[in-house]
Amino acid sequence: LSRRLSPRLAMDAPELESTEASAVQHGKRTPFGENERLHTRAPQRGRGQSMADNAKMPPRWAIRLNIFMLRLGAPIGTQRVLSIVGRRSGLLRHTPVSVVSLSGGRYIVAAVASADWVGNARAAGTGELSRGRTRQVVRLVELPVADRPPVLREFLRQVRGGARFFGGSPDPEEIAAAAAEYPVFRLDPVDPTAG
Repeated sequence: LSRRLSPRLAMDAPELESTEASAVQHGKRTPFGENERLHTRAPQRGRGQSMADNAKMPPRWAIRLNIFMLRLGAPIGTQRVLSIVGRRSGLLRHTPVSVVSLSGGRYIVAAVASADWVGNARAAGTGELSRGRTRQVVRLVELPVADRPPVLREFLRQVRGGARFFGGSPDPEEIAAAAAEYPVFRLDPVDPTAG
């Protein structure tokens, strides 16, 4: 089946996976124009290198496809589209996020602190979560580092395959110990009728 699909659609085909992993090890570019893939193993950390330095982000085309599917209402795990006004452009920016539920609260986690959406969330303070026709305006409250470890552990438990975004060990305790590297936002509902 994967041989009949175009290489862009056959992401998880075993023959592509082994070819691309080999290309990454030898420093060659893959057919997708990316040097790294989500399913390739992250390099071991060196001295002075943080876990977040090894975070694996999906290629842009995969992010766009994910947003498209979520807008159609496809139930992709706990994911929603987070829309926030850009801090520089003033335009609405969209990114897929996985929502984690813990002790009655809802949270989102950033595997890359320098991601644009993180800066936009800090600047705007509010955003909109959506999937299909369901929309909710939320206040984005960044948690202090001391409050992040339980959410990070729960993220790894609730988000299937979520460890790959952290680029390091899938060990929840190691990721929780590096909580300062991973921004976590609590999602507080905003009453649209409140003035």
